[in-house]
Order: sequence, then C-alpha cells, then structure tokens
Amino acid sequence: MALPIVNFCRTENKYPIKLDLIDAFSAELAKSLVSDPYAVQNGHYQVNTLYFDDEQNRVVERSIAHPLYKEKLRLRSYGGARPIFFIEFKNKYASDVFKSRIILSEKECEDFVFRQVLPKKNGEYRHGRFLDGLRRPPFRSVLPGDHR
Repeated sequence: MALPIVNFCRTENKYPIKLDLIDAFSAELAKSLVSDPYAVQNGHYQVNTLYFDDEQNRVVERSIAHPLYKEKLRLRSYGGARPIFFIEFKNKYASDVFKSRIILSEKECEDFVFRQVLPKKNGEYRHGRFLDGLRRPPFRSVLPGDHR
C-alpha cells in the first residue's frame, strides 16, 4: 500500500479545569465542534500506541526529564468503523509538536509488529528517508510502564 508520508505541526496548550465545570464546558464545546471521524458511539474510540526505545531506554528517560526538545517513535492505531494505522516520528520543541507519519494498511501494521517487516518504499524521497530512519538505531518496542 505504501501511502505518502504525512507531516504536520500543532501547538499544544494545556489548561487545568475544575471538575465541577467539565459538563458545562463539554456542552459548550459540543455546540461548535464536530465529532472525530474515527469515533463510533458517544464520540469515543480505541487508541493503541506502541512506543519504541533503544536498549538503554534513552528515549523514555529523556522524555521523563521534560527537556525543551524531545522525540519519539511510535506505532499507533485508531479503532472504529474505519480503523487507521500509522508509524510516526514525533518531535516536540517547547509547546510545538511536529509529526511525520506513514499511514499503513492493517497487513503492513501486522507485518511491522509481529514480523519486523518494514513497509515497502513508494519511490518518494521523504517516504524512503523516513523508512531508512527506522532501520537505525535498533529499536525495541516498549509497553506503557515497561521501562526496564
């Protein structure tokens, strides 16, 4: 399948909200926001994420230290009526988040997870460069909370 690489940037702003305001705040947002296309019932869907790190756990250790710049590699899927799968490099500088991802078919995702088979290159330079980046350094999958 080997779809083109997708790149985008967004700025993350996080604000605390009091528990007693959540229902009113959610109702106000619902007036102007559209449900996510991957959502099924009640606007919810399953998100599965598998992170990758090196043998020394340098990625997770750096992330926990909250540096100004950090990066990670992950495999993510969104469930629902039309599931989507992708491999993603995520880079964060201050509050700006940059993502580069390759959308995968379900078979490509299974091949990557269970057989360590990378998707085929599609002939596009950036796509090939992205896949070449997955070949080094040797990454291993890390389950949430598994930082041995």
